[in-house]
Amino acid sequence: MVTNNNLTDRQRVRLAQLAYQQWHLGEKVYLDRGWYYLGKVEQIIHREDALHLTVVVNRQANEASLLFRGSTGIISGGRDNWVKQWLRTNFPVGSDIITGERDIPDQLLSASKVLNELMQEYPTTKFWLYGHSLGSINAQYALADCRFPQQLAQSFLYEGPNIYWLLSAEQRKRALQIRC
Repeated sequence: MVTNNNLTDRQRVRLAQLAYQQWHLGEKVYLDRGWYYLGKVEQIIHREDALHLTVVVNRQANEASLLFRGSTGIISGGRDNWVKQWLRTNFPVGSDIITGERDIPDQLLSASKVLNELMQEYPTTKFWLYGHSLGSINAQYALADCRFPQQLAQSFLYEGPNIYWLLSAEQRKRALQIRC
C-alpha cells in the first residue's frame, strides 16, 4: 500500500500540483500514471474568499492529503477569483511582509478554520498538507493556527513566501514547535 510517507520528493511536488486539477467527489487519486493510489476525493472546498482545497482521504492508511490550490490567473480563474486571490490576499500579504504590519486576509483565516474543522471531522486521521504559491501561504497560516497538532503528519509547501513574520506570538510558538 502506498502512503504519503512512502512518496518521493518528486511525487510530493506532483501531488501539490494536483491541487490545480478539477476533481469530482469520489474520484480516485493516483500518481505516476496510475501506479500509486493515494485515496478518494472526499471533499472539495470552495469558500467565498476564493480558498480552494481538495481533501483526499485514504481510509486504509488512515490519512488525509489536503491539496491547497494556489493562485489562478485572470483567464483561468476569472476576474472574481483574481480579485479575491491577488488584490485581497497575495498583494496584502506581500505588503505586510515588507512593512511589518499584521493584517491577515480572510482567505488565510478561512484556511485555518477549515483545517481545524477537518481535523475535528476526522479525529483519528493523520493529515498531510500540500500547497503551492498561495496554497503554501494558506497552509502555513493554517498550520500555525492548528488546534490539533497531534494529527499533523507533515507538510510540503512550495514556492510561497515565508509568512512567519505575520504570525502572532502564540502562532509563532506553535509554528516553531511543529516545524520539525
